[in-house]
Amino acid sequence: MLLVGSPEGLSGQGPLEARNSTSGVWERVLASTPSDWPPDGSRSGATPAALPPGSGLHGAFGPAASPLHGRGALLTGQQLAPATISPTRALLYSGALPGWGQQRLNKIRWLGFMAVELAGWAFLWERRRTGHEFRTRYRDLAWFVARRGTLGERMDGDFEYYEALGQYQASGAFDEDPYVGGVQPETDTTTFNGALWSLAREIFLVPGEQGTPGPGSSEYDQAMEYYASRSIGPEFHWDWNGDEISRSEYDRLIRRSDAALRRVTTLVGVILANHLAAAFDAFITARLHTVDSAAQFRLVVVPEARGRWWVGGQLLP
Repeated sequence: MLLVGSPEGLSGQGPLEARNSTSGVWERVLASTPSDWPPDGSRSGATPAALPPGSGLHGAFGPAASPLHGRGALLTGQQLAPATISPTRALLYSGALPGWGQQRLNKIRWLGFMAVELAGWAFLWERRRTGHEFRTRYRDLAWFVARRGTLGERMDGDFEYYEALGQYQASGAFDEDPYVGGVQPETDTTTFNGALWSLAREIFLVPGEQGTPGPGSSEYDQAMEYYASRSIGPEFHWDWNGDEISRSEYDRLIRRSDAALRRVTTLVGVILANHLAAAFDAFITARLHTVDSAAQFRLVVVPEARGRWWVGGQLLP
């Protein structure tokens, strides 16, 4: 039998203690009535809450107070407060909006989850805006300086194209000699197309017993296919023409844009982690606070030596 008591009686003003009791006093108390227990007539100052008739709960007593009325009574200070929402709802609320579940559970830490959420989205949009602004600026610079000789309507390439544009002084010609039939790959290895053709030769045109494979061989056709699918055509041609100042500024802009957009990816991860952490926290908090709201305690006072009173209790479904 679990006994819980306080040196100050049932009013709960002193620290509660708990221990197991095997005393026969407990059985005598349960068999007694509010009018004849305790024998010395002392009472407690605890305030009970009346329960519906037939609840089966016994009255509880303590020093210097009136007895609890009837056989159905509950010491309100001993009942656990039910959670305001279920664990599943708490998880869904905070999963959708970090801090919402904690706020419904009356936990002040909802402010922390909400602050992380708002700060994360604010930094994300700021970094995204900055990254796109620098991207527009380096593409404009490339168009007006390195690509100013490009014929036709402006077309912007992908990131790999602009990355190569910053690494090579020029794209090189797609067809080195347009007056000869077929495609004559660029041979200047300082250009992008020339470096690409050199790589294709290393991969496919490996010298054998009969020498290096030439035009008409399957190896040469594979090398040309590799070159044609990756080289820069006339519509995306570029040449910095020795303008190192513009090229340095271009490098600076593309690095800043890339850094800002990488930060966006990091912030997305932070926001998702905040959602998961808030949902898990809300779920665990709700589980720890969930009790059957209809649960009640069966309480009774057991006197012991030196004026100490012990309160025995049992949680009833």
